[in-house]
Amino acid sequence: MAYETTFKPAEDRFETVLSGLVLPPDILRLDNEIINSPYWRQGISRLVEVKPSADLSAFTFDVLTQELFPALQDRRREHDTKERIAWVVPSDFQRLVVQVWEVMPAARELENFRVFTTRPEALAWLSQTTGV
Repeated sequence: MAYETTFKPAEDRFETVLSGLVLPPDILRLDNEIINSPYWRQGISRLVEVKPSADLSAFTFDVLTQELFPALQDRRREHDTKERIAWVVPSDFQRLVVQVWEVMPAARELENFRVFTTRPEALAWLSQTTGV
């Protein structure tokens, strides 16, 4: 499996680990699983860790803008608040792929999304109660 997601009740957040070949349907499937979880609520935070073994090469600009964004946009129309999603991406190459999503103006309409190189940086941002 390309991902594993768990809900951390003590931290009140979902945590996902990506490894192996990750395809756009995997991202849509994990998003759907989280939204349909009994723990999900509007505005909840998420931590996504991309392992060095993860292959994100399927995420081209065209895939992000023409496939992934429209599908996520349709799902987010039901939501009144944005989720805070912190991605931990230690690999420079993988981080560039994920940062394309981070800088897309349309993606910022969907979620408060940031990319970090370390877990402590990501957790510090997620723990902020104000701002983006």
